[in-house]
Amino acid sequence: MMRALCFFCWLFAGIAAKAQFPVDSIKSSEAEAIIRFLAGDSLKGRGNGSKELAAAADFIASRFGQAGLVPLSGRDSFFIPFAVRGLQRKARTDSLNNVVAMLPGRSRAGEVVIFSAHYDHIGEEAGTIYNGANDNASGTTALLLLADYFARRADNERTLLFCAFAGEELGLLGSTAFAEVIKPEAVVAVINIEMIGIPAVGKNAFFMTGASYSNLQTIFRKALGKNYKIRGEPSYE
Repeated sequence: MMRALCFFCWLFAGIAAKAQFPVDSIKSSEAEAIIRFLAGDSLKGRGNGSKELAAAADFIASRFGQAGLVPLSGRDSFFIPFAVRGLQRKARTDSLNNVVAMLPGRSRAGEVVIFSAHYDHIGEEAGTIYNGANDNASGTTALLLLADYFARRADNERTLLFCAFAGEELGLLGSTAFAEVIKPEAVVAVINIEMIGIPAVGKNAFFMTGASYSNLQTIFRKALGKNYKIRGEPSYE
């Protein structure tokens, strides 16, 4: 976990500096505190259907509220439940919660940019806790820090959604359920943050899946400069 934590803090600080964020906008100490909680033994690996995953959801919702974000239009809660067939055989519930917050846009509020990360992991098996620091407490931490950052800036022209999905380890169930909630024609970009805690492709480098389907890689390269490399995978069409 410490290796993931150290790299994550370095990575986020580097991105912030290159993107010309205010120097004090993203603190490594805050990133450390969030990831230590989410990946700590007390949450027992955030298994789907567990009370520990529910505690993680409460934590995420609390962070969204503290940042000043609001629920989706027409909803009074950050929680968006969805049914999971067969879950009750392993847990005391038949549903899970996506945790979704909104930062309304100014001049182009009808256009939506989604930031997302899954917050579940595989939990505890045979007495061993699989903490999930990299998969995906790292991505969830980034999601929360981005939500706080953009809320404090309060200058986003498009509406921003911050989505913490459950059920990913069961087969992308949370994101699939959310696709039925959102209007796809309003979405102009989706940035999903997954396993950024450990350098997979070398120093100052990022691995971007889906890079061949948009110009996001070009935008990132321009923002980050020559010292950072972004690597993608070939198209699977």
